[in-house]
Amino acid sequence: MVNNAPITFPSEFIRHENQPGVWRAIFQDQNLGDTHTTSLNTEGLKGTLTLTDQGLFDVFLYDPGAEFDYLAEGETATTSFTYTITDQHGASGTSTVSITITGKNDGPVASSVYAGTVEDGAVVISPHFSDADTNDSHTITVETDGTLGTVTVNEDGNFTYDPNGQFDDLDQGEFGFDSFTYMVTDESGATSTETVNVTVNGRGEAATTQGESTTSDGALRDSFDTSLTAEGVTHSNLYEDDFAFV
Repeated sequence: MVNNAPITFPSEFIRHENQPGVWRAIFQDQNLGDTHTTSLNTEGLKGTLTLTDQGLFDVFLYDPGAEFDYLAEGETATTSFTYTITDQHGASGTSTVSITITGKNDGPVASSVYAGTVEDGAVVISPHFSDADTNDSHTITVETDGTLGTVTVNEDGNFTYDPNGQFDDLDQGEFGFDSFTYMVTDESGATSTETVNVTVNGRGEAATTQGESTTSDGALRDSFDTSLTAEGVTHSNLYEDDFAFV
């Protein structure tokens, strides 16, 4: 009897970015009495793939994990693997399984921000947040109920905080606290809210300020396509004992 090689079939599947999949290893063999083994080639595959023996047939278990979290709502990406069915005579067939991953929205994640300024000086503060959907755009709003100073959202997405004379009674070496909240909203409407905490340091009557700025280690994506960062405050030309941070 002539041995016929098993015949495999290419397959295509669609899954969401965090949705696992389960599929049979499909093949045909005209030699009904043959036994078969299944092997995989996962080079270049994004996600994890496990082969399990279910008795009459083998099953692929695929998990995309977090590999496709960067996809925004409706965006797609494709990954693939090949499987080979080999009979006991060494004849084999190989086919490709293609998996199209469809993105789902991942909301932004805001972080607390800490900044400092002097009683008579405004400070520019950057929001700090991340978003797994790297192509999303964002808008930023603030809530200032209970805030002593004034807060302005600048065109570049930064905030300008001004003590607005509310801490003028502080002597040099004394300090006060203020805060406000900011909300980051992505293009799909997902939001994240966090607090900006401001330490206001007294200057007394002898000192002056020549401006403050903030720097950051985080990248901001906003509706203005601006890279913003925020972590800490740098002051210049101030008395070395002007600041008391806690």
